[in-house]
Amino acid sequence: MVGAPLLRDPIWVYNDWSAYDELSDNIPLTEDLAMRELNEILRLRKLGVHFDYYMMEPILVREGRSFTEPGERQNWPNGPDRWIAECKKNGILPGLWFGSNELVKIDGRLLSGRIR
Repeated sequence: MVGAPLLRDPIWVYNDWSAYDELSDNIPLTEDLAMRELNEILRLRKLGVHFDYYMMEPILVREGRSFTEPGERQNWPNGPDRWIAECKKNGILPGLWFGSNELVKIDGRLLSGRIR
């Protein structure tokens, strides 16, 4: 006997990792890049493509850095707040991707409850 599905409809998630990769080709994840990616999501949405989430791989948090550290302010002058606000304003839920084996290394204070 098959149970009822947990979700009535599938969810659609955009992951921005392919837009940058600080580990191999030195394209950093910046506020400008994240906002450009969000604008592309919104452009595609107008053409009928459905998105529920914009999921960012938080390389900064994974490496124990913060969006608000002086060294990161050049790439994230507003921290993640502008990106989060624009996602929410446009009905897209912001999210952070974490590999389950990385969670033990993350200092939760770096996230400071901003995504909720």
